[in-house]
Parts: sequence; structure tokens; C-alpha cells
Amino acid sequence: MNYDHPSRRQADQRWDMTSMNDRRVHPIGYCAGPERANPRKWTSWDLMYPAVEYREAAKAREIARYDAHADRYHANGHATDVEASDCYLDYRLDHDVCVGTGTPPSVCEADDANRRARPERFGDCDERGPALTYAVVHLGEWRIARLCPAHQTREVYERLLGPRGTIHTSVHS
Repeated sequence: MNYDHPSRRQADQRWDMTSMNDRRVHPIGYCAGPERANPRKWTSWDLMYPAVEYREAAKAREIARYDAHADRYHANGHATDVEASDCYLDYRLDHDVCVGTGTPPSVCEADDANRRARPERFGDCDERGPALTYAVVHLGEWRIARLCPAHQTREVYERLLGPRGTIHTSVHS
């Protein structure tokens, strides 16, 4: 099992978002730092992608993802556990949102999920009310939402993943 949570460093008492597996803890997301996160420095490509025909495409994809946000990776930690958690939320919003299609069409979920939180911001999808959509938005590995094009925004994704200013943890395999 993996347990993702903010952890305080022993050396300088700064906070990083971390993952623990087999009692080993390592920083994740932007907190992993530029040295650890840079795919150009990874040595296990043939273990991750044994099929040579997929390896180069996967490597190019990971390098492009890293380069798009290279300036956000850091190794200097955060002052609080909440800052570390918010940093990881930014990482997930930048890297873990994938929009696909599904059938049958379903009612957009943004309206119900967000009206209670901020009724002045999230209304119906259009003047007729909630829209039907084929879009399926994967937010990381575990959260799936059906959202119409009007609600496929970073603000809605953030609201569905969890509010800023709170500590986000995850237990997963």
C-alpha cells in the first residue's frame, strides 16, 4: 500500500508531500525536486516499458510533461503541511487530469457537486439547465466525473479534487 501525506523533514523541519511504501518515505509531485522528477535522469525505462516500441514514445511524453512545468519542481520544502498539500493539489491539476468520452450520455455533475460549495459561481450548464454530456474527466487515478464542456475548467477540477487549505491524504495500491 502507498500512503500519500505531508511529512516534516527531520533536518530542517520543512514540509514535503510524500508517499510511503514499505516504510520508505519519498517526496512526490513538485516536492520531489528537479533532480528526482526529471525523466532524463531516470534509469529504469526498460523496467517500466519492456516493449521497446513503447519505450521511446513514453519517454518523450514524460519529458514533455516535465518540461511544461520544470520551474515548479523544488527541493526547498514548505513552511506548513497545508502548503505542501496544496502544492500536490497543483501537481495533480497540472498532470493528472484526462478528458475522455463515455456512453451513455449523463447529466453534468459539476452543478450538483459545486452548487452547495459556491452557489454564486456554479450554475446550470446553460439556460436550459444541466447539460447531457459524453465527456468523462479522470482526476487522478480515483476520481471520475462527467462534466460538460462549460465545466471542464481548472476551478471545477480543483473543487472536485478537494478544497485548498486542507490536508489531502490518500491510501492506494
